[in-house]
Amino acid sequence: SFSMGSGTSTSYTTAAGGTAYPGMWINLVATYSTTGGADIMKLYADGVEVAYKVDTSPSSATGKVLLGADQVSGAAAGFLTGQLADVQVWDSVATPAEPGTPASVFVPVTPDRIMDTRSATKIGSVTGPVAALSTTLVPIDGSTVDTQLPASGITAVAVAITTTQEADGGFLTAYPAQTPLPATSTVNFAAEITMTNDAIVPVGPDGDIAIYNNSSGTAQLIVDVTGYFTTNTAATNASTYTPLADPTTILDTRNGTGAPEATIAADGTLSLTIAGDTTNGVDIPSSGVTAVALNLTVVPTAVDNEGNLTTYPDGVSRPNVSTVTYDATGDQSQATTVLIPVGSDGKIDIYNGSSTTINLVGELGGYFTTATSGQYYHPLDSTRIIDTRNTKALAADGTLNIADPASVLAADPTLILNLTVTTPADAGFLVEYPGTASLPNASIIDFATNETVPNLALVNSATNNSFNIYNNSSGTVQIVVDTDGYFE
Repeated sequence: SFSMGSGTSTSYTTAAGGTAYPGMWINLVATYSTTGGADIMKLYADGVEVAYKVDTSPSSATGKVLLGADQVSGAAAGFLTGQLADVQVWDSVATPAEPGTPASVFVPVTPDRIMDTRSATKIGSVTGPVAALSTTLVPIDGSTVDTQLPASGITAVAVAITTTQEADGGFLTAYPAQTPLPATSTVNFAAEITMTNDAIVPVGPDGDIAIYNNSSGTAQLIVDVTGYFTTNTAATNASTYTPLADPTTILDTRNGTGAPEATIAADGTLSLTIAGDTTNGVDIPSSGVTAVALNLTVVPTAVDNEGNLTTYPDGVSRPNVSTVTYDATGDQSQATTVLIPVGSDGKIDIYNGSSTTINLVGELGGYFTTATSGQYYHPLDSTRIIDTRNTKALAADGTLNIADPASVLAADPTLILNLTVTTPADAGFLVEYPGTASLPNASIIDFATNETVPNLALVNSATNNSFNIYNNSSGTVQIVVDTDGYFE
């Protein structure tokens, strides 16, 4: 923990997080700086941001820094049982630098369920529900149900993480196992509302990922895999990423864009051609395309429509996975970005696992091909880039420009973000796009009043190492942005 207060104070502002392990050295960095008018305290463990706190009553005290103990009314207490070494103090703040990470290629797989903690449909070694404030390990290296993953060389995994049967609201954090728990989030959820978010999660040194349930209640967890990243460039279908200059709509069943103008029937499947697609000016190659990054928005045709989508390569049997879930309160649309493997015929399939018809909108962020000329993946320690709850809400019809974080050692990369909107004053949607580009006709998150919604976003920050978020709503919204890696 990292606390601020005067030497005679009986109360302190404290940023606390992370876990200490007996017998292991850990590098701690505490920073205090003013950002956007707010006094921000951060604590890093081995370069990972594990705690974040706004100091609403900054101390004007001067004097010594106390290490390895608590301080109460000027007296030290609660001493550390352990050792301290190599203490340094600076009078300015810089984000702890991360070392460069090796470039990885993406290998798509037929989507596969690798964990389900529900006893009736259990997959994996964990029988749920998982406890409140607990960590669940998900083996990745060598994982197999219907799809065999390599036993080594995996740097990250593309997964859809679903929480269901929650006893209380909260959020999940997915991160590399055997590393400090970061102060970020992956899936936000309310009680008894099934919620899915897709993520690209770096794999820990033991070949696992970890999922932390930051909730006061239990929950059931489901994990589906759609591909993995590896340094083995000789792997079959090893792919690099090509981002579009702007997100572009290639599917809208409401007006016949990319598919017939018709709703998708309950228990129905839509086939969408990807290879060679030129819809709205996109120029996808006619061969070599292995996967797409597609933001799918479910537009309900009935009040309180709920269900799930299964996205998979055309030409294979529909797998038992849910890459998108939706619970449309009223008639609110819901968006999820998915990495979808493309079939050998250049098509993908989208199955509507609902009892009612739906419309679908698909906005393309980029695509993967077997060409070696595209961008390669680089993992990062999970980092919170911005949280407007600590500064100023994004105004109605307002745009926020965000610079790439200092931990991204690349020029004009594609950022892998978890973008969360919370406490919106009115319904609407967000648009993300490159920092110097014009506002595109697209969206990344749809939200209802006072709703918290996350979504994976692969954001092109080309031309000036920044990106924009536009609030298409008549009310203010709070924005939280985390990153776990980038393409370069």
